[in-house]
Amino acid sequence: MPSDLPPRSVALEIIAAALLFGASLFAVHFAIADQANGKPFRAIEAAGAAILFFGACFDPVNWIWRLLPFTRRDQIIQPPPWAKIGWLVFGIGWVVFVVGLIGKYTHHGH
Repeated sequence: MPSDLPPRSVALEIIAAALLFGASLFAVHFAIADQANGKPFRAIEAAGAAILFFGACFDPVNWIWRLLPFTRRDQIIQPPPWAKIGWLVFGIGWVVFVVGLIGKYTHHGH
């Protein structure tokens, strides 16, 4: 853990994690609705997005800052000890999302 990074703000992490978890639940809702409506690849795509957002909950502040184009180096904070698990889950979610995306566009006629 680099020592030149600012310390974590637990309150900010809780707020950011709650927003990302809400986005994850919203994506789960779409995954269930798409599966019920007979759109399995859209459901896989939405499930991947849900996993992606859930993985982001493990390091919420840095995840949000790294995605924004105007982030400066001094805005990145010390990651929590479980951040590597979150980035692994995020990567799995990205793979599931891409599988759903590929399936959606290659099986659009079915």
